[in-house]
Amino acid sequence: MASMLGLAQGTARGGVPSARIAVYKVCWSDGCNEASILAAFDDAIKDGVDILSVSISESVSKTNIHFKDVLSVGSFHAMKHGVLTVLSAGNTGPYPKSLQNYQPWAIIVGASTLDRKFVTKVKTGNNIAYEGISLNTFDLKGKYYPIIYGGDAAKKRPGFDQDSSSCTYQFRK
Repeated sequence: MASMLGLAQGTARGGVPSARIAVYKVCWSDGCNEASILAAFDDAIKDGVDILSVSISESVSKTNIHFKDVLSVGSFHAMKHGVLTVLSAGNTGPYPKSLQNYQPWAIIVGASTLDRKFVTKVKTGNNIAYEGISLNTFDLKGKYYPIIYGGDAAKKRPGFDQDSSSCTYQFRK
């Protein structure tokens, strides 16, 4: 039985008990360096991995020239050494032409919807209960908190403001 913090319980399939995972860090707070990405491809090939899962995509429109794209070059190099590369489709969809990785020598994977709904109940100080769709594993221990607009709870780090941190709530009584 597999789950995340007790949520979305189900059976995990497809994993090999003898599988080993190697992780190569290429992205930092200031971005993903192309030389680091190519070095990670080389290191993985040298380490003898069978499959590379690369969850990186460019946020800007890419050129159609594969030899100018670091993920195309790295995944082609891996393919030439017998290593399958799985790349993320990107995060700009679902719109026409929103695919960010499209290398013909790699498997491109896009996210889809879930077959589950995560419901959280919120009870206000005047005993009105609301149900909303949310992932919540917090035990509030009976303490009450004000309901606020998510944009007012923006992260205080550079690059985040009320527009980039806002949430959409779906409540029903």
